[in-house]
Amino acid sequence: MQAIAEYADEVAGGDTGGWRAAAPRAVQLIEHRHPTVDLSHRLPLTQILLQTGALITYGLAARDGVDPGALSPLAVSA
Repeated sequence: MQAIAEYADEVAGGDTGGWRAAAPRAVQLIEHRHPTVDLSHRLPLTQILLQTGALITYGLAARDGVDPGALSPLAVSA
């Protein structure tokens, strides 16, 4: 089992731009319910939530020309 923030660092990889900012923002949005990720499960829900949240955050920020960390939880969930 791994902390969700540590896993987000892996998801962001070596990126230094928007993707690097989107992954931690996605953590902030789901961490209260999913503080860890267990990749030993066949379908790890937390992994899917984090990656999907990061992708949505990244896309919205790119569309609006803003920093992914500046997006409100309401903007992401809408």
